[in-house]
Parts: sequence; structure tokens; C-alpha cells
Amino acid sequence: MLASCSSLCQRGLSRSLRSLAAGRRFSSATEVTGSDEKTSTAKPSELPYAPGVRMADFSRLDVRVGVITSVSLHPDNENWYILALDVGEENERPVVANLTEHYSNGELTNRTVTALCNIKPGKFRGMPSASMLLCATTPDETNRVVELLNVPDACRPGDSIYVDSFRHEKLGPPDQSINLKQTLWSGIQADMKVENHVALYRGLFIKTQHGPAKTLRVQNGRIS
Repeated sequence: MLASCSSLCQRGLSRSLRSLAAGRRFSSATEVTGSDEKTSTAKPSELPYAPGVRMADFSRLDVRVGVITSVSLHPDNENWYILALDVGEENERPVVANLTEHYSNGELTNRTVTALCNIKPGKFRGMPSASMLLCATTPDETNRVVELLNVPDACRPGDSIYVDSFRHEKLGPPDQSINLKQTLWSGIQADMKVENHVALYRGLFIKTQHGPAKTLRVQNGRIS
């Protein structure tokens, strides 16, 4: 009888340790955004979006189609443009963009672009910036090419840019504000790339309702 009890206790302890280890593995793969932890008996694969817990993925971003309506040089930095960007809101957004080496004023005016709209607003030498334009960059630093992502002609300002398996309707709304200096953005950005002129996130199209975002000059590269 003693041997049987000892064996049962050992098996119970082993199961407890395995459960604890599994719980730690699941916790390390997610980011807790709320102050209260939620408990559930469901498996991680059954919890794509739970209250207080969000994965660091494309659904955290608010990416939209934008149109540049005006372009001027930053008064204190000749490498920066000051753009006015229409993203489907009542007021246009100011954007400071380091693009003077890659695009002329005329090439940017009235250009349709892809814009990350839920970044934390900031100021660059006194000029406000409230969005970031997404660009593809070649890996060759010697002959580096930087190209704004292109979307189909049928797109309009404010159209959503998304990845099918990471839609807001399924996983929850985008974050209210993202700090580009923190690991959330760098973790998501690491899975964004251009392959054969098509913008991808984890191998899936970064797209609009009219088709995927693409590049003309950058065949393969990273997106930032």
C-alpha cells in the first residue's frame, strides 16, 4: 500500500511540473497588455485573442492607404520632407519623412502610399509627425534602394491594409498607440518583407481589398 501511494504521489508531482512548464512556455510566447491576468483551460491554439492578452502580430497595427497632398522641405534638416497625408480622416496628418535622397518633391506629391497610423506622435526638430510611411529597402547597403510600398490604383485614402489571418475583426482592434522604439514594433517588423516584388508578413500578403501591396524596383528586401 505504501509503495502504491508513493508511486501515485510521484506521478501526480510529475504531472504538476509538466503543467507548470507548459504554462511558462505559453506565457513567454505572448505579451500581457492588461494589469489583470486571465486564466483559461483552453489550449494556446484556441486563444488567438483573449481579454488582456495579445500576440505581437500585424493585428496590432493600424495600416491604411494614404495620399500625400503636399510636400515641403524641413526648415532645419535638408534630408527631411514635411508631408501632409490624407488617410481618410477629417484632417490631414503631418508626416516628417527622411526621403529626400530617394524621391523628388514632384514624385511624392499626390502619391498613394501605405501609412502606419497608430504610432506615438512625435516631433522632429520642432515639426510634428503623426504617421510613418512604409518602405521597402534592399539588403545591399552599398547600392541601397528605398521604395515606398505601392497599392492598387482602385484604393482610396483610409482603406485598410491588412493580412488575412491577422484581421482586426478576428483578433481585436489595433493598439491605440505604438512606440517605435519598443520591442513590439521591432518584433512585428522582423516578419515583414518583400519577396519577388510583393509585400508579405509571415509569408502572407500585406493587402487591401483590391489586392496586395507591391514594389517596382525592390525585388527582395525588408519593410520599415
